[in-house]
Amino acid sequence: MTGLEQLLGQELHRQRAADLERAAEEQRASRAARAARDEERRTGEAGEPASARGTGRRGRIAVA
Repeated sequence: MTGLEQLLGQELHRQRAADLERAAEEQRASRAARAARDEERRTGEAGEPASARGTGRRGRIAVA
């Protein structure tokens, strides 16, 4: 293996490692966002009254 081939191999390895790290970070961010959405749904912290949850009136003003 020549010096150039070795350098190219090292660069390819660095690029693959960087790609894997980026993919792992994106996956962690996606999981964190999904967990936050699930937690918000579970606890009802969406800023709506408890009486409106689960009734289909989400975000609407009830007019009597």
